[in-house]
Amino acid sequence: MIALLAADLGIHAYHIAFAIPPAQRIPWTVIVPLFTTFGFVHALYTLGWQRSMLFLAVTCATGFLFEFAGVRTGMIFGRYLYTDVLGPKILATVPFIIPPAYFMMLYPSYVITNLILDARPEARDQSFGRLFGATLMTGLVMTAWDLSNDPLMADQVKAWRWLDGGPYFGIPIQNFFGWIAVSITICFVYRLLEQRLPIVPCGRPFPWVMVLPIVGYGAFALSDILIGYPDATRVIPPFAMGIPVIAAVVRLFDRPAETPAGAGETASQQLYL
Repeated sequence: MIALLAADLGIHAYHIAFAIPPAQRIPWTVIVPLFTTFGFVHALYTLGWQRSMLFLAVTCATGFLFEFAGVRTGMIFGRYLYTDVLGPKILATVPFIIPPAYFMMLYPSYVITNLILDARPEARDQSFGRLFGATLMTGLVMTAWDLSNDPLMADQVKAWRWLDGGPYFGIPIQNFFGWIAVSITICFVYRLLEQRLPIVPCGRPFPWVMVLPIVGYGAFALSDILIGYPDATRVIPPFAMGIPVIAAVVRLFDRPAETPAGAGETASQQLYL
């Protein structure tokens, strides 16, 4: 897990230190599998294999369906087409790396949201109100990344083309509402289903373990701040991504060292206290 995150951070550091232009950077066909694997291993450690598999399956399946419908109809994100930059495509429409790319960023967003709300990496309060609020927050934390990433990917990386353009660096505003919609849908389905599965973590989630997805999410933000494109997008990550990162870190390290376990809590839940 540490090695995977270190490799991802090394890629960001290399791009930043040498100001590598987008066209010459290590391709997303390497970055996405690397960071997706890190997220999945971290999920195994903190949530257990059942919840991890469910999270990955729901994310990839739902992400693909939204993307496939989006490309074919233009009704979700606006009219766009994927180029060949991201590699082979499923049904000649959506690149294979796009569904896991949703998990790559949605899992850290999920952890950040849970830390902000409960100072722990998994959902604690299972009420419908909390589920809905956590789902909305996760979708917004996830979409915050796209505000600076999408202009780079479309204009410089040439990973996709917007057919009708739009007011936001050539991107339709509909795209961001689409991102919120798909993120909320994935997160709502997963959060609803996860309640049926036990939490069987592989180890005790010490603060240094829980902070790792935040570090990964923050690395994407830092990269967009320092070498994002167009230059005007570099002012977006400190606010859109930086605020939830700071809030999650404060909650994580400001929580009580020990909290008495309630009589009704399971042994697996007590691991997090």
